[in-house]
Amino acid sequence: MMRWRILLPALLLMGVTAGCAGKPLSERAVVNTLYLDREAGGWQAVLVYVTGGASADAGQAKPEAQILTGQGDTVADALQAAQAASPLTAFYGQNELLLLGPGAQGQAMYEACAYLANDSAGRPNMAVFGVSVRAPDWQAGGGEERYALLRQIEQAAGESLYTQRLYRLAGAGAGLLPGLEVDCAEGSAVCGDTRLFLGGDCTAVWGREQTALAALIEGQVRSVSLETVTGRGKVRYTLELPLLGWETSGDTLLLRARLTGYLKNLTDAGGLIHDGKQELANEIAASLEEAARQITRQTFGAGQDLLRMGFWLKNRDAAGCEALLAAGRWYDPERIRWEIRLRAL
Repeated sequence: MMRWRILLPALLLMGVTAGCAGKPLSERAVVNTLYLDREAGGWQAVLVYVTGGASADAGQAKPEAQILTGQGDTVADALQAAQAASPLTAFYGQNELLLLGPGAQGQAMYEACAYLANDSAGRPNMAVFGVSVRAPDWQAGGGEERYALLRQIEQAAGESLYTQRLYRLAGAGAGLLPGLEVDCAEGSAVCGDTRLFLGGDCTAVWGREQTALAALIEGQVRSVSLETVTGRGKVRYTLELPLLGWETSGDTLLLRARLTGYLKNLTDAGGLIHDGKQELANEIAASLEEAARQITRQTFGAGQDLLRMGFWLKNRDAAGCEALLAAGRWYDPERIRWEIRLRAL
């Protein structure tokens, strides 16, 4: 899980002294979050930064989130316009989050991330999320309300099962984009679905179960709470200590993916489940197994090894894998065989 920081004014001075030509804090906008969107008129940028606002108690300062906005034909133009909108100098050393509006997803997100990967406004390891809000939505509320919204975004980003990084999308031709459901007017933000983009098209939308599996495959989570529909209705559970093993099979270049783990806190509408837990665990394992096959078909089977499952086969026989790739037979979803076994506690 990620930990996000929205820096209080008292802490800003420690993080921004270097690289700003010695300018005082009052002349800097320390960007915490960067929002980009693309519409018919070009790119739009919103720089969100935190300041200390006036308080009724003269001895205290309440944090506020302010914005700088700009638009232009390119990402660079939009960022420059946003920076020119204020006499403050934008500082991106604390910028950890990139939010992409509806028009900046798909093909546009590769372009945006490629630019940011080579510009001071971006950081290679910054997290990237898709949102549905538009640039004007950030005008809602005042500085304190906007700061509270940033705290909600911070919490939602921290709770996201899957984290995408800027460097993985920069110049890519496919990618996973986890979503945040942000409402600027209400000041709320929660985790959303994950979208799979192949080229510029969204080819699949993954719910929490598929997103959790993607995160497990990449080693991003070690415990996850999920909900599924079973023969006894809707059931909630926690998957603990998942262990994913990869085993190549003989000379056929098949990969056997085995996921094991423990299920606890099995509950339904009636509360904690005590009877038939292992049978229920077997049913949940079968459901997860089918979901794993589905995401394998949607990624590896579609010619994109986004979850890097093919690494294990290439590590065993790189030449054999290259020969299959040259023959057009590498991206076969049946090359990866899933088996999931779970034990109820």
